[in-house]
Amino acid sequence: MWSSIDNDSSRDLDQIEVAERVADGIRLLIGIADVDSDVRAGSPIDIHAAKLTTTVYTGVRTFAMLPEELSTNLTSLNEAADRMAIVVEMLVAPDGKVFNTSIYPALVRNQAQLKLQDEAAESLLNERHRLGALNMDRVETEAVITNGKVEGIHSRQKNRATELIENFMVAADAVHYADAQPFSEGLTGRWSGWLASDQQIPEGAEDREVCDGAA
Repeated sequence: MWSSIDNDSSRDLDQIEVAERVADGIRLLIGIADVDSDVRAGSPIDIHAAKLTTTVYTGVRTFAMLPEELSTNLTSLNEAADRMAIVVEMLVAPDGKVFNTSIYPALVRNQAQLKLQDEAAESLLNERHRLGALNMDRVETEAVITNGKVEGIHSRQKNRATELIENFMVAADAVHYADAQPFSEGLTGRWSGWLASDQQIPEGAEDREVCDGAA
């Protein structure tokens, strides 16, 4: 069952996840909102988004990369809504290595804004650390707002949920990186140890009307 995990106040949900145990490990699917399905390349919205590159949240005001109707509705992976997504699929082995990867577009439905499977994320994190990933502790701040006015600043505590998302998205980035270039060139650096050496690039991105992970 697809689910997402974000702050309670989040309205622009850009990723959802589903995981299931299989014979060789955990089958993990990460769905990333497919903004291209609603925003034409070279359109004014696309040009504006390319200039901003990200949405900036100040607490009092949000400087949006995309219009609100898109970012919080049409392209947001909201609960109980069918949305287009790019799905990154992988098999996470018990030792954290990634096999059987593929990337494809799909129609998905976020069933709940719930928890993620912890075991797959923990395996991925352990393998990242084994390959030299650094754990940088930093302080993020958040404005305390009452009736539209900033009353104070407090630190945002890192929790297990944010770590789960981080590990899943790093894995998705690695799969995308490997899928974007011929394997005959080989993978450089730590990706070569993380993604299995017998990976094969899919013959093509397979359109799936409804993704396997959707219930």
